[in-house]
Amino acid sequence: MPEDGRRPIDLTQQYLANERTFLSWLRTSIALIGLGFVVARFGLFLREFQLVIQREAAATASTTTTNIVLPEHSFSSILGVMMIALGVGLIFYALKSYRDGNRQIESGVYVPKKSVVYTGAVLLAIFGGVTIVYLLIVSLP
Repeated sequence: MPEDGRRPIDLTQQYLANERTFLSWLRTSIALIGLGFVVARFGLFLREFQLVIQREAAATASTTTTNIVLPEHSFSSILGVMMIALGVGLIFYALKSYRDGNRQIESGVYVPKKSVVYTGAVLLAIFGGVTIVYLLIVSLP
């Protein structure tokens, strides 16, 4: 107990809240990495499906003169890799934010960082919009 008779301030709740925030960022990062992997693998599936259709078209080409040309699906692979990179970047950001938060709690001055939350939300919305447009283009005849 300090000499002036006051009890020390217990910062346990602030540290635990900072840790929960860190774990939330990690869960979000893992979800992004997993979704990016699925999107990238979907592109690989589409390319293999394209090869199967082209083989079948080549087998029946002796009876038919139509040549089927399917679009490339490498965009989904690029989008998936970008989502994985964003997830990995968020992990590093989460660690830095957690350490900065602990330092700020110790010093008694905590300032929340809102810009990264807004930036992350906007980037995810853009990724979602691009994915929707891509899927609509791919599904059109």
